[in-house]
Amino acid sequence: ELIVAHVWERPEGAQAVLDAAVSAAQEAGVKKVKGELHGGRSPADVLVELAEERDVGLVVVSGGRSKTEIGPTADRLSHRAPRDLLIAMDVERGDAERLYRHVLIATDGSATADRAARKGFDLAESVGASVTLVFVGHPATGKLVTDDTVAVYGVDADCGVELRQGDPAHEILAVARD
Repeated sequence: ELIVAHVWERPEGAQAVLDAAVSAAQEAGVKKVKGELHGGRSPADVLVELAEERDVGLVVVSGGRSKTEIGPTADRLSHRAPRDLLIAMDVERGDAERLYRHVLIATDGSATADRAARKGFDLAESVGASVTLVFVGHPATGKLVTDDTVAVYGVDADCGVELRQGDPAHEILAVARD
């Protein structure tokens, strides 16, 4: 079941936005979809509550209005989401055919990163996408971590590896832009 939740800042036009999203999901072949309007509170807080109340498996949220920076809701959810989180960045017109043709997986070798890597490689396989695996830190450690991650989760994947040094958030976003 897909729950499309629109959390509005201003109620004007909120129903139209929700109706369009539900219609798009139905046109894409989603058979069980429902829409819900929520407002007057922080979008991240509402989505966290919905995820917990409905025991959802995956929270999907728009990354924001920029192709290079995630917005405040996605940022807050990246730290607080009680379930798996997919941040979907907006695309320009004409780029729709490239959606999910390339998956970026960031890893630090932790158990949480391994879980994300497994899900990222599964997503890439299901949509026929290539993968870039990125590690930010000491290159020797990065080589060990990424080699192990590819061997365990991406043995048959079309996978490239990026080893970077610097601020992890900035470097991961730089790889995404590149």
